[in-house]
Formats: sequence, C-alpha cells, structure tokens
Amino acid sequence: QNRQDAVKLLSAQVDVVMDYHVASKDGAPLAETKIRALAEAEGLTLRADGIFVARNEHGEDMFTLSNGEPRALLLDQVRSMTTHSVVFSLDVPRVKDVAKALARMTTAAQQFAHGVGGIVVDERRREVKDAQLQQIRNQLLEIVNTMAKQQIPSGSPLAQQLFAETSSAG
Repeated sequence: QNRQDAVKLLSAQVDVVMDYHVASKDGAPLAETKIRALAEAEGLTLRADGIFVARNEHGEDMFTLSNGEPRALLLDQVRSMTTHSVVFSLDVPRVKDVAKALARMTTAAQQFAHGVGGIVVDERRREVKDAQLQQIRNQLLEIVNTMAKQQIPSGSPLAQQLFAETSSAG
C-alpha cells in the first residue's frame, strides 16, 4: 500500500507534458500546407489521428506536433485549411531521453517558427526566450531524476504502463 501511495504521489509530481506553441507574429493564420511541409522537413510523420510525431533512431516517440485549434491536421484537408497555432508537445514520463527530445523539439519549434514567420510562445502566449529554455530544461531534468530515484526511469516499460494507467484514470 505504501508503494502504491508513493507511486500516486510521484505520478502527480512528474506527469508533465511540456508544450511550445508556434503562432504567427501578426495573428495571421498559418497555412496547413506550409505546416505539413515544415513538419516533414523536420522528419516528423503524420499519424492517422492527424498528429505529427518525431521518433528517435530506435523508432520511439520523442514529441508530437498538433494543431493548436481543436481539429486534426488531416492529410486530405491540408490544401484548404489554416490554423492560428501549432503545438509541439513532449510527454516527459513517456520519453526515454528527455534532454535529447527536448533539444530536438526546441530546435524544431524554433525552425518551424522561422519558416512560418512566427514565434515560439508558452501557453500564456508569451514569447519563449533563451533564459526560459534553460529553466525549462532544468525543470524537466529534475523530473527525470525524481523518477529515477523511485526506480521508474522515464520512457521505461514501467513508466509507460504507469503513466498510461494514470492518464486513463484521471
């Protein structure tokens, strides 16, 4: 029972999804054809659910790219659609090498923003600056270390199972 309580407490502390939003500087919509081209140039692949995914050299998910609006980026609709933002997301407990995934996601978001004439912003729509990037990295590595101390390494089969259960239960 104590172990279960500890795991529940840990889950509440470390079940973190890190998001970067990319929006145009002037509020103009982003063409989904441009989004798709940039995503594919970054090596992301489009899943059937309309979310792009970046995978590492072992085929494991690192981060995703989705529409910032409540509709999927579907291949058959991409020619005529626009959106006002996209979201890069890193699901911390489910990724093996968080530092590497975060570095790749940060670079992709910055290049993506440059490609669409936009900026990288946080969930409050404030521009993300270099000092914040280091602070985010430190916070995420702290979460990874907390998980490791509890013998639940991020991205491990145990973490995958545990955080799948807490996500569906919560």
